[in-house]
Amino acid sequence: MLECVIPSLSSMMEPLQVSVDATALRPWCHFELSPTDYRSRRRSDAPLDAKYRIVEFESLGTRVKNTKRFYVLNPTAESFEFSWQEEQTRTIEHEDPFRCLTKRGVILPGKKYEMVFDYFPTAVQVQEAFWTFSIIGKEVTQYFALVGSIKEPRIGLDCPTVNFNRLLLNARVRETVHLVNKEHIPFSCSFQASSFEAEGSQNQILTISPMTVVVGPGASCPIEVSFMPLEEKFYNFNIICNVKRREKPLLLNVKGEGYKIHTRLVLEEKGRDDRALHPGVKEVLDFGTLQVQEKRRFTLRVSSPGFARRPGEAAAADEAADELPNMRYDFIWQFRTSNNRIFQPRPGGSPYVTVTPIHGVATQENETVITVEYAPPEPHNLDGNFLWLVIPAGPGDSSYMLQLAGHARRPALEFSVIKHDFGPCFVKRTGITSVSEPFSPVAAGSTPFQQLDLVVTNRDKMDCWLDTTFQKTPYLDVQLLSSMIEAGKSLTVPIVFTPREYVEYREQVEFVINDHTSSFVSIKGSGCQLLLEVVSMAMQNVDFGVAVGNQPVTRTIRVVNRSKRPVEFTLQDSDGQLFERCISWSPAVPTTLRPQAQCSVELRFAPKQHIAPFRLPVCANCGSGQEI
Repeated sequence: MLECVIPSLSSMMEPLQVSVDATALRPWCHFELSPTDYRSRRRSDAPLDAKYRIVEFESLGTRVKNTKRFYVLNPTAESFEFSWQEEQTRTIEHEDPFRCLTKRGVILPGKKYEMVFDYFPTAVQVQEAFWTFSIIGKEVTQYFALVGSIKEPRIGLDCPTVNFNRLLLNARVRETVHLVNKEHIPFSCSFQASSFEAEGSQNQILTISPMTVVVGPGASCPIEVSFMPLEEKFYNFNIICNVKRREKPLLLNVKGEGYKIHTRLVLEEKGRDDRALHPGVKEVLDFGTLQVQEKRRFTLRVSSPGFARRPGEAAAADEAADELPNMRYDFIWQFRTSNNRIFQPRPGGSPYVTVTPIHGVATQENETVITVEYAPPEPHNLDGNFLWLVIPAGPGDSSYMLQLAGHARRPALEFSVIKHDFGPCFVKRTGITSVSEPFSPVAAGSTPFQQLDLVVTNRDKMDCWLDTTFQKTPYLDVQLLSSMIEAGKSLTVPIVFTPREYVEYREQVEFVINDHTSSFVSIKGSGCQLLLEVVSMAMQNVDFGVAVGNQPVTRTIRVVNRSKRPVEFTLQDSDGQLFERCISWSPAVPTTLRPQAQCSVELRFAPKQHIAPFRLPVCANCGSGQEI
């Protein structure tokens, strides 16, 4: 009886009371099981009966023994015996994965008894078994549903696909993948050799190392994949890796393509069809006869034709075409002697053959143009020299051998001089002139000049064309028009030197023979002042005084040449005024004075009549219109 006590309640009121009556049943036992939501996750058309208590197992992979333990408490004051019995209503194709290790036992009063069940799955589907717990001698029964499911181990490859792309035959390349284990227990893995090894073959295309490995918990293990193609084909392997406790194996896809460099070398020839050169066969590259400094070249085109895949491989190769890089290969040219000795020609040295490019990278899609140029600067012979085209990464039969032939000769054109020094030459007395062109002996003038007649003789057996690249200057003129010199004939080339200043001049005149060969003639000279003077200032004025008729008066002066070169002069009366006044002199013929030399000049005044006083100059004509 429950009574509610209210202090302020009137005594006239009846107290509030509630009658309580209850009964309690004591269980025979308690099952200490973890709660589970398997009922909501169960996939079946028929729902699971509510009478079943659920014991759930989760196995990490197949063929793994999983043990479940739970306690049963006896809350009574007496002991009782229990038993477990499996129901025979279920049907299963595989071996029964559940086993009870505590089928019978006695639970003491107030004590717990540990129940043990094993789950050893061989298949991946969810499996159910129904068991009954009974207390012997009592009509007490509890129904249990044992549920087992498989959880795939979290172990796999960090890279499920390896693409080696294109690789030369017999070349080996390696890649590394990792087996990664994210579980808390180790796993044993082994690669199935039959999935990638060819039967009866000594040289394996694909190798795996190691073949068997144990991957520790939370660890990874490197696996080396080595690929060496032996045939020109496309390869595709699906390598099987068996993982213990895992139903399905891991797959590693490996792709690759073996190829061989198929080269094609074509020689372009003027006026003829292109000629294909063959690897391993000695081919001749004949430059013929050249003149010195003449250039002659050949053009070669190297390419790599593609190979035809087998019908079964074409589709697989096309699928991987986007992943395959363009095939590239190196090539290099080598100079060799007749005894196969490799040598490196020095720049501008023998054999005067230039290959462009000497080395490079070619692709399968495009042709690479190569030029071989022979430019001898001197007489030379190419006999005994070879050019080899070598593809270092390719097979041996992709090397081409070119035997070089040809020689260079210099035209037998002889110059009378190859060096000439005009020495000091007079500059016009008025100083530097404004004349822009050198003096030409064809046109008369008052500008002093010196001329060299260069004789060019053709001693060759054939005619030679002669030209010059020299452009005339105010002080030097090479008077040559492009001319053909017949065999055995000669040609005179005037070279006119007309100095304009008191300086030294040096020029290198280039003559071009047959448009190729150059010959040079060195020209040297300087400008100097014309200094023809009397020995002393007192001799500049000659006074005959007063002469008596038929009594000649004679005066003598000395003339000195202070120039750097000889001077030839003649005393003259240009307008005849001295002759009219009975003036004569000796010598009256041209006189030559060496530098710093002197000579005497006698002036004679022999009047025959009255002559008025006069003052007139005596002029010395030094050539080219120069008077002193």
